[in-house]
Amino acid sequence: MKSITLKIIALILLPVAAWGQSGAQFKPLLDAAKKSHTDDLVVIEDGKKVVEYHVDTPTTKRNTMSITKSIMSLAIANLLAADKIDSVDTPVTQFYPEWRQGQKKDITIRHLMNHTSGLQNVRNAAAEIHPSPNIVQLALCASVVDAPGTKMKYNNKAVNILPDIIKSVSEKPVDEYLQQKLFDEMGIINISWKTDEAGNQFGMSGLRMSANDLAKIGELMLQHGSWQGRQLIPKERIEQLLNGSSAHLNEGLLWWRVVESKYIIDEDKIQSLKEADIKQSWIKFFENMKGTYDKRSEIVQAMMNHSTRKEFMALRKTMKSKEMNPWKVATNGEVIGYNANGDYGQYLYIYPKQNIVAVRMVSPTKGLSRKEVLFNNFGNMVYKLATDS
Repeated sequence: MKSITLKIIALILLPVAAWGQSGAQFKPLLDAAKKSHTDDLVVIEDGKKVVEYHVDTPTTKRNTMSITKSIMSLAIANLLAADKIDSVDTPVTQFYPEWRQGQKKDITIRHLMNHTSGLQNVRNAAAEIHPSPNIVQLALCASVVDAPGTKMKYNNKAVNILPDIIKSVSEKPVDEYLQQKLFDEMGIINISWKTDEAGNQFGMSGLRMSANDLAKIGELMLQHGSWQGRQLIPKERIEQLLNGSSAHLNEGLLWWRVVESKYIIDEDKIQSLKEADIKQSWIKFFENMKGTYDKRSEIVQAMMNHSTRKEFMALRKTMKSKEMNPWKVATNGEVIGYNANGDYGQYLYIYPKQNIVAVRMVSPTKGLSRKEVLFNNFGNMVYKLATDS
């Protein structure tokens, strides 16, 4: 009877927010999180949880979406450390001999991890991947449309090969391998991992876990692979994941680097937009927007406020087809943090200098649109509040 009463009280009190002694400076973050329909917000500073907010319970699992990729990379790091995989530059033909022909023979594990495999891919996973009964065979049968290693194109289809490689090498599905090597040690015991009809685990998304457990992953990365004094993954392997790709400034190996940047709209950029035959109404808008911005989201938000959703999406489609943006990126190259992120605004941010880990999760099953639940400014807001305190 007592346990039932406690459960009823807990339900009455939800949603809950808890504050540590030094968490007050993050109140604007919580306010913004609530406005964007956030389900979970966790901030850890100096190893202490200073903000915790949940619409449901602290143990509620949610789909991490593309953060799945980043967590899966920990299995690869561990296999590299155990010499079960020689190198991230190991050709994929070592696992799939049928690729020993054409340009496929040149594809490496690194290429799968930094989205430069060159494999054909439809960006919308609902078009090809989700309907497929066997996502590994779908990827293995894909044609090569770009020479491997030459172009960075986000590729869910290619990433789905990685769990099969992990299983081949470790002789365990990726969830079981991570559970044995990492999760049990970290007290992460409540996860699930999506599979296709053939039993293949997805690499692109599909891992469900709680925000508190996701924050533990952030702490593991912040501590260079160490957990409560025990080195679970060698420091150099964590460094390789975070900074292992030199081709693109903000890209690691299934992790993203946060680089201090400025976004500039100038006369040269306006001219390039004119040459691309962008509509005159948009040209006039960008002429009025000329200047330097700290955040790309400032420009995007102004674009969205200026137009209807249909007009905005049409411009995005045109820009994508012409492989251009309306801004230039100026950067000093300083890496200030790292992140893993997923569709609908799932975020894990790590700022080493500030000793901060921040997690934001949202359920995409509420009937809300992406626009309503996105929190594009999350990482920047965490950084500003942490540095200004």
